Amino acid sequence: MNIHLKFYFLAILLVIPAAIVSAQTIPLNVTYICNGEHIYITYCASEADTARCTIAHPDKLYNGGVTFTYDTKANLRKLLSTCVQPTAAEIAREAAYEKRVKDQQDAAQKKTLAGMASAQSFAPPPSTQLEREQAEIRECIEAGREPTTCMGETMSKSLQGMMAEVNPAMAKTMANVHPPGLYLTGVYKGGNFTANFGQDGVSVSCRDLVTDGHTYTVQMNGNRAVVNIQVQPQPITLTFRPDGTLLGPATIDLKGNIVVGHSTQWKINSSNNVPYAESTPILRATTQRCELGGLKGSTSGPQTTVTTAMDLLDPGSAKVIPSGLRVNGQYLGVGGFAIKFHTDAAVVRCGAATVAHDYRMVQQDNQLLLELKDAAHPIVFAYRSDGTLAGSGPIQVNGRKIVGTKDNGDMIFAPQSATCSMGVLSANPAR
Repeated sequence: MNIHLKFYFLAILLVIPAAIVSAQTIPLNVTYICNGEHIYITYCASEADTARCTIAHPDKLYNGGVTFTYDTKANLRKLLSTCVQPTAAEIAREAAYEKRVKDQQDAAQKKTLAGMASAQSFAPPPSTQLEREQAEIRECIEAGREPTTCMGETMSKSLQGMMAEVNPAMAKTMANVHPPGLYLTGVYKGGNFTANFGQDGVSVSCRDLVTDGHTYTVQMNGNRAVVNIQVQPQPITLTFRPDGTLLGPATIDLKGNIVVGHSTQWKINSSNNVPYAESTPILRATTQRCELGGLKGSTSGPQTTVTTAMDLLDPGSAKVIPSGLRVNGQYLGVGGFAIKFHTDAAVVRCGAATVAHDYRMVQQDNQLLLELKDAAHPIVFAYRSDGTLAGSGPIQVNGRKIVGTKDNGDMIFAPQSATCSMGVLSANPAR
């Protein structure tokens, strides 16, 4: 629908009765008052009566954030016809805002195309490794992440590059590259079973079995996240629930090892020739019955991927990551909009403006939601079964830019904002 037609429909909405309004397109991001409660519609899948819509309830908070519910467009039309309608001024402001976003996107696209046409004749000389690292640290700090985290990550990458020239196999291990998608973090306990999740795998223990590491995957079953742990004799399937717990079978059989004794060997310390005893456990393979049920998560402390790099600069400053589902990778949209997930934060980019947000994954009804914690209002995306992120409407990214330093070395920042359309974001396979 072009801008002129949109304003035409908005003009009609202001003058026709509510019963007729209910047959028209439902305006998004404007406030209705239904039985004394404020609500607004953030997203509808299509114009069909059966289309699923997302409803925000700013009067009802859930764990510090806005509560979201879902209903069909047909049911919403019936409900909204009985509600206090948004004012003409609010509808006009929203329409003007959407038009301003579209105008900015059109201008940005035109500028990009013009720049591409003359890129070869005006291309700058290639930057040096040092310049690229400085730019990366600068962008990270401007997004609002901790300077020690930014410097640690860049130093880690630089170390990987140097190691690749000496020992390619070790460099590959240090790179710690993970494919885009979901993973779990935290320690989950239920019955006599414990699972400690991280990006690289999960360590499992039960009764007196020796803690052992295993691989796992997080996949979407419809719009629900399902965790599969590859243990013997049968893999364990766990379902992520709205309360953040993992629901599994009541009991399982788990194959592993138990300690049945220790063997002692005497060795000589090569530095001072002093003998010392080294004890090694004697293991026996066995299978034990474990109780699972609902597994409740708790944080396992600072994450290794953050701590390793940061300890070089500021030991003890690593950020504690809450237990639950996390996202890995970079997700790209249109018009310069993107989200890049780090272990400690999600960095949202719109054009030249970037800002880092804490985030969480929430299972509500039959939908997995990504909630970015923005100071002004929550930013919500649906994590869909195909691995894409789906949002609706415009988003203003309020970032900052380093413009200088004070006498004491503290950085001076200036505001830097941009507006993009959220839409659908797809994972970028390149890391």
